[in-house]
Amino acid sequence: MLVKLYKKTIPFSEIVLFSFFSIYIIGNGQHNKKFLFLFFSYLLFINIKNIVNLSKITLLNWPFILVIIWCFITSLWSIWPSESRYTSITQVLLLFTCVLVTYSYTVDRILLNLKLAAILFIIVNLVYFFIAPLSFISLDGAKGITNHKNSFGFIIAISIIIIFSYSEFKILNLKIYDKLYLCVALVFLLLSLSKTSISLVFISIIVTYLLSKIDNKNLILVSSSLRVFSLPFVFFLFTIIYIYQYEITDYLYYHYNDDFLTGRGRIWMTLILDNVDRMNFGLGFGSVWDKGEYSEIFFTDIYETDPLWAAGLASSDGGYTDLLLSIGIVGVGIFTYFLLTVLAGILLLRESKAFFLILPLYIFIILHNITETSFLLGSVSIWFIFVLISCIANHRKI
Repeated sequence: MLVKLYKKTIPFSEIVLFSFFSIYIIGNGQHNKKFLFLFFSYLLFINIKNIVNLSKITLLNWPFILVIIWCFITSLWSIWPSESRYTSITQVLLLFTCVLVTYSYTVDRILLNLKLAAILFIIVNLVYFFIAPLSFISLDGAKGITNHKNSFGFIIAISIIIIFSYSEFKILNLKIYDKLYLCVALVFLLLSLSKTSISLVFISIIVTYLLSKIDNKNLILVSSSLRVFSLPFVFFLFTIIYIYQYEITDYLYYHYNDDFLTGRGRIWMTLILDNVDRMNFGLGFGSVWDKGEYSEIFFTDIYETDPLWAAGLASSDGGYTDLLLSIGIVGVGIFTYFLLTVLAGILLLRESKAFFLILPLYIFIILHNITETSFLLGSVSIWFIFVLISCIANHRKI
């Protein structure tokens, strides 16, 4: 179906794609699961005759499928089994949707619509800034239309990466209005005072630019090495962690700092120590946070000494710590293998335009989850983007 817009004919499917990306990025957690299901239903309907091919393509994402299977398995010992299964089903929906996106649209169309959605986010925030400047900027930093400066910071950071990468990091390739959007976004990013996002935006772009200068043959060699050695490496590493976990915990206990990364050290260590006997397999996927007064943080001494602080926490502010708590050492090992396979796939895209978008986003998200939590959260924009880029990397041969 074609739609006429300002004398231009645009496929209806692209309007849907742009609308979904825009809603998902602008919403950042607000009703995202509902829109995800609607978008999935639409894509499934238009591809209903290609179920067999879609099934084969889905299996290319088998490392992520292993992660999801493990998430389901943890419901067997979770004290919130229904919640563990529900959050696992959300991951299934997320995977199927991203597979359908990569099957239904070319990489160029996906990149273009991501860019347009990022620009729309900047425009919406610019309008909001002029309409309600006092609400736009808080004492801690600009929060825009989001609920927190950190959320605003990382979405603006992602928008900068998306727009800049579309020109393959060549400023001369940017059109005038793209330069204008980037300037506005950079101002917003600085106003957010989100130190993590500010630093990571530059780190991810610089690292990607340096890697793009490496000969393609060398990157293919690195990719092949990752595919061959990542599994034995992960198995060896996490076997050592499994065997010496108590010694590692003791070392961390005597050397960690409560104020590390603005208090995150205390959150991480307290939660780990309180659940040290369940670190092998985790507490159960989706059972650590978002349970009101039954969240794990309420059973620690943080709640006893700082109840208001504990009540305001929605995560450990550390994606890797939350993974360890929810899916355990075994689950984190499987997840690490998934991350390495995604990187291996991305490196093979060196001669593709997608390389300049996917790699900086990969680096940004991997590092961003050290101080924030977005891994395996079905409602947040950044995790959807990560699953999408993993599908693009895995489907490169299709």
